[in-house]
Amino acid sequence: MNIYEWKQLNEAERQRVLLRPGQESGQEITDSVVEILSQVRSGGDQAVNKVAAKLGDEEPRAIERSELKALASKLTSREVKSIRLAISNVSKFHKAQLVEPVRVETRPGVVCELRTEALRSVGLYIPGGSAPLISTAVM
Repeated sequence: MNIYEWKQLNEAERQRVLLRPGQESGQEITDSVVEILSQVRSGGDQAVNKVAAKLGDEEPRAIERSELKALASKLTSREVKSIRLAISNVSKFHKAQLVEPVRVETRPGVVCELRTEALRSVGLYIPGGSAPLISTAVM
């Protein structure tokens, strides 16, 4: 990962660092996802770790609470404020997506229902890529 000092870049350099990397075609992405899902279905957690290590810089590992606290203590007040803003924005967006349950009796005694419920816990991969965003981790 490269770190750039914005004030020291000329206009052409600023434009270059703001460019996103090229995207693969839709079919290439679909094929990659299908392959990853197949590996994870057959290989479980070991396959998740292997794929994550391939996609990222290092093999995933659990982060201890003490490590999180130590890292958090290094944040500036501006960084904390930015993280809190990201949390607020993500929460606001996702709360707006909540819908009331829908219950329909399609025939006498036959009831269909649609409900949205939060999950207690999930496993996920948080990509960093060329532009890691705090909002991605918040989600």
